[in-house]
Amino acid sequence: MAQKNRMKILVILIILFVGSLHAMNEEKICMTYLYGNFDYLSLLGRKKGSVNVISPSYFDILEDGSLKVNSISHDFVQKVHQENIKITPFISNHWNQKAGRNALENSETLINQIVAKVKQYELDGVNVDIENLTSSDRESYVQFVKSLREKMPKNKTVSVAVAANPHGFETGWQGSYDERKLAQYADYLVIMAYDEHYEGGPKGAVSSIQFLQKSVEQALTKVDKNKIVVGVPFYGRYWKEKEEIGGYGVTLQRIHKLIEEYESQVSYDTYHQNVVANIIIKEHEQKPIINGKKLSAGKYEFYYENESSMKEKVEWVVKKNLKGIAAWSLGQESIEVWDAFTEYMKPSFVKTDSEPKETTWAKDAISFVKTKGWMKGKSENDFGENEELTRAEFVTILARMMQLEVPQTIENGFWDLSNHWAKDIINTVRKTGLVEGYLDGSFRAEQTVTREEVAKVLSYFLKDNFSSSKTELSDVPQNRWSYQYIQKMVDKGVFIGYQDDTFKPQKRMTRAEIAMVLMRMNISQRKMT
Repeated sequence: MAQKNRMKILVILIILFVGSLHAMNEEKICMTYLYGNFDYLSLLGRKKGSVNVISPSYFDILEDGSLKVNSISHDFVQKVHQENIKITPFISNHWNQKAGRNALENSETLINQIVAKVKQYELDGVNVDIENLTSSDRESYVQFVKSLREKMPKNKTVSVAVAANPHGFETGWQGSYDERKLAQYADYLVIMAYDEHYEGGPKGAVSSIQFLQKSVEQALTKVDKNKIVVGVPFYGRYWKEKEEIGGYGVTLQRIHKLIEEYESQVSYDTYHQNVVANIIIKEHEQKPIINGKKLSAGKYEFYYENESSMKEKVEWVVKKNLKGIAAWSLGQESIEVWDAFTEYMKPSFVKTDSEPKETTWAKDAISFVKTKGWMKGKSENDFGENEELTRAEFVTILARMMQLEVPQTIENGFWDLSNHWAKDIINTVRKTGLVEGYLDGSFRAEQTVTREEVAKVLSYFLKDNFSSSKTELSDVPQNRWSYQYIQKMVDKGVFIGYQDDTFKPQKRMTRAEIAMVLMRMNISQRKMT
């Protein structure tokens, strides 16, 4: 009898162990929507290994609530499947409230149409994206998803795109989603954690880290973490100074091109974790066209994502152990944001808080700047080499390098420094002309410094004039504001480009990287004397 009981226990343990292994190995989702006219096969080929689910715009809801099928290529489906990428097209009412309500009222017909097309084209499921309903549609929306799940083959996925709802509103269009019940029937929910600021609204980030985190935390009070996929933007928005209406959408690629072609100043907002580009278009310059809209002369602010901001979002998703991440939409992104996605899809990518205290590659540089007295550790045993350097910290290093005396009283040239610890140091260095603030009179001391900002400032410490360089950096054209500073620093070996012949001018710098640059600069100065 005891033997039988032991066998039963063993069987139970094996079942539990196998189940836990299945949960551990459950595939994380890295998804992107397809919306627009792009060569998607080519794009997916270049992003190989970074995406395992795509959601193309194959299904629309007509105003009577029936299904409209957009062009679907059997050849495309076959080739995507050969790359082990699943295809779960999204079905949308495109904000048409009447179409959305008619779809729910005539759900049986629409559901049968969806299931039939999924089978016909050998798709992997569907992503439901019905928007602009209200709390009165809440229960019928749940019933629609429930019925769709029941009729969809078991091996096909049913997911639902839901509004970001950081404040837990139960009215308005956010109130149309009963996340708790929807998650009972859907395989997962895609939280659209973007459009925090939108067309017609006040200017600001498309998806600040706070907005994303609060939206997910709110959902986690109702939905299991294994059913949450976080939506992030592959686009930005822009506002023109003194115009009431703004917030127009723009691709990340287009923003980068505008920065290269026009006078611009780019900064990183470390609090909101997004990028802000101030771009000036002058009267005599050719006026760019964005999504059919011709921009007039004036000052513009663009809010968007880069590699660093996307990395912050991806790492947080990993830290919370969520189901996955989804991007709107493929073709709008810049190359750099894909680095975060590529890392995310690596089996070994795990965000931990126990990073090594010392990096071997920068050991000599860290020792050098400590000996010089230019940089100090974050604590006695920790230099903090993996931490990014703020503008305030960088200016403090400059003051130490120049051995500046900081007077007890000095005029404050920046409105946002009144209570900042580095106010006097920053204003002292400002008097030398080495650093300057932004167009709005701020200094933004807690923003982190970029490679091109550091190159510009440190280039003044190398006495010889700029000369044409043989080095070709694909992402630093001659009309970029930082071109001559970067080329000078690369020529002198102070900065080094990347293996793909890029410089990544907007990449933020860590304390270890700054230490290495300062050591190289010291060597270069010695060679010139």
